Amino acid sequence: MDRPDRSVAERLRRPRGQPARPEPEEGALAAGRLELARLYRRRGDWSGAVRIWEALAAEGDPSARAALAKYHEHQTHDRRQVLAFALDLPAGPERERRCERLREKLAIGKGDVG
Repeated sequence: MDRPDRSVAERLRRPRGQPARPEPEEGALAAGRLELARLYRRRGDWSGAVRIWEALAAEGDPSARAALAKYHEHQTHDRRQVLAFALDLPAGPERERRCERLREKLAIGKGDVG
């Protein structure tokens, strides 16, 4: 009996006769994780949102880095952490505006960033 070689995992993954499901795209997974983080944030579960943002930021996601900058600015009020995340944002006018504002606040010691 000549059968094409297939791994056991592939055979178990789908019923006989059904086509293989395509793997989700990397961007779709990140978008789904960002949406989950947004839902955590909206219900006040900051630790859940931060875990997701930190994981995505470690993978280089600029949206997660921006979310962490905002989180530290408005929730932890850790100005140095905010500036570190802001400096890590993609170059552009928003990054420059944010970083300049934070540097000014650090230099003059004005209360909290938020």
